[in-house]
Amino acid sequence: DLFYNVTSALNPDGNRANCALFCHRSGNRDGTSMDERYTGDTYFNIGVPRNVEIPGNPEPNIGLAATTGDDGHKGDHKVPTLRNVDKRRGKGFKKAYAHNGWFKSLESIVHFYNTRDIKPACDPGATEKDALAQDCWPAPEVDENVFGGPFIGNLGLTAEEEAALVAYLKTLTDIPTPKAPEPFDLSKFETGQLR
Repeated sequence: DLFYNVTSALNPDGNRANCALFCHRSGNRDGTSMDERYTGDTYFNIGVPRNVEIPGNPEPNIGLAATTGDDGHKGDHKVPTLRNVDKRRGKGFKKAYAHNGWFKSLESIVHFYNTRDIKPACDPGATEKDALAQDCWPAPEVDENVFGGPFIGNLGLTAEEEAALVAYLKTLTDIPTPKAPEPFDLSKFETGQLR
């Protein structure tokens, strides 16, 4: 209900998390499209902090503006699909989220969406671990064109509601991993063993 903006006992005003409003949907607003990819293929600057853990500490990533040359696109990055958002290459595989990998868990990026605008500012060089320990968020990597409004920054979700969103996101993970096809063996085809 939170993800799809459905009015219910859990989401009485029907407008809390706003995930599927226009950012994370490609088909119907209720996720029932057969080809749902959970992205609107749009670009936004959500205010992700600079990741100082990237080797060489490169300059801030200006996003779409690097391609378009339009200052109105500074910091904008494509909304990713949420399909397989929690899929791992194997046991113990570490995932990172956002364009620069600053977030190391779904829990922390959902918490960021919920509280970005209401927590105090951290040191600009703070890592995710630092920010969570100090209960703050660093300034955005690109401070221009930061997207906000009712869609990010002060959603008013409880810890339980954040956990419910994370649990739902994990359901978008495909269970089977297709096995790569075996090389074609012409001799099996010629002898009728392969049809």
